[in-house]
Amino acid sequence: MADSASNSNNDDRVRILVRGFGPFNNYKTNPAGEIVYSLPDNLPEDPSVRILSGDALPASYTRLQALLPACIERTDPDIIVLLGLDETSPPGVFKIEIGADRDGYHQILDSHREVFTKRDGKRVFGGGGAVAKGEERLETRFDVDGVVETCMNDVWGLEVPSSSSSSSSSASGNSEPKPTTTSNKNSKKSSKASKPAAQTRTASTATITKHPISIQRSDDPGTFVCGFAYYLTMFELTHKRSRKPDVVFLHLPWLEGKEQIGVGVAVVRKILAALAGAWEGR
Repeated sequence: MADSASNSNNDDRVRILVRGFGPFNNYKTNPAGEIVYSLPDNLPEDPSVRILSGDALPASYTRLQALLPACIERTDPDIIVLLGLDETSPPGVFKIEIGADRDGYHQILDSHREVFTKRDGKRVFGGGGAVAKGEERLETRFDVDGVVETCMNDVWGLEVPSSSSSSSSSASGNSEPKPTTTSNKNSKKSSKASKPAAQTRTASTATITKHPISIQRSDDPGTFVCGFAYYLTMFELTHKRSRKPDVVFLHLPWLEGKEQIGVGVAVVRKILAALAGAWEGR
């Protein structure tokens, strides 16, 4: 589907653009894209909020460079929320990232077997004309700690239901591909989102107990397409549109099946309502 709404001057509601990544590598599904697809156009928790959703984001550095700016231009949102899978996140743990780095995306191949080279970085974020060079790091303008506190109160009692499946790593025994190069700058970062998991999901007889929902502040979007999309969006807003970075990236745990995705939708709705409240309160 295309974006659920285009630019309109007749709608005074808070407009939140929500986009999530789709399948990548050996993942045939991605809870990020599934949750976005299941979101309503109007937020039940807050009627003054309109959700602008759209097709799943591709795990492609090249395509994201064209797609995200065009999407912002078409929808003119007040807030932008991007969703991605953090395969290493414990069950029930949702993480709101506070910022992203400009560099480091030359290490890991995307779904098209390409990387975002250092030369690409100079071309896209190097500035020129009226556009200033991108800072080494950009951060959201939202008070993430405050949003987390609000959300934790709102999701009290929510749990991820049990599942009869679990993950099994690839034949090599390593759930993530190695970077194409090494980078000292990013060596201190955890691998949770910086490297795409190269594994498939297989059935298991083990039963996973229910896990309470936890929403946490995080500072590790990684150096794969999640971190790249986050930085690219903030750069687009701050350097090309002279706007504040009213954008966050939300990392999801693995969710599968109707019940688990349903809980994911409920959690994301609470987060969207909290962000809208924080944005309106300024």
